[in-house]
Amino acid sequence: VVIAAGITPNKELAHEAGLDCDRAIRVNPQLRTSDPNIFALGECGQVGSQTFGLVEPGYQQANVLAQVLGNPASDTTFEPSIIPTRLKISGIPIFSCGQTDADAETESVVWQDYDTNRYCRLLIRDQKLTGAVLFGET
Repeated sequence: VVIAAGITPNKELAHEAGLDCDRAIRVNPQLRTSDPNIFALGECGQVGSQTFGLVEPGYQQANVLAQVLGNPASDTTFEPSIIPTRLKISGIPIFSCGQTDADAETESVVWQDYDTNRYCRLLIRDQKLTGAVLFGET
């Protein structure tokens, strides 16, 4: 069992200011809030149903916002992508990339070594690797 506390967006100030909030501050693909003069990005922003707790989506959002602010007529939008993630939680290396949950068309191949505390799950669709989840020194 792996438990990660994660990041909880602090949305209280935005909520008090009357901005539309759900799990975080709701923004459109140009990172504009329900107030057309206020933008939000990073951990406090929610695009559609997605929130982001990693640095890479924040960098991507900052790039989009710079383009939007530099050219108000810009049609640049933030499109969430699947980002490979490498973390260390309580000293345990964890890596994931691509699809992380099996579905009806995906085969899940699992290897686990209890003696060395290693776990590997590969997700395969149409004989192609679509994702991986690795725990421990794999």
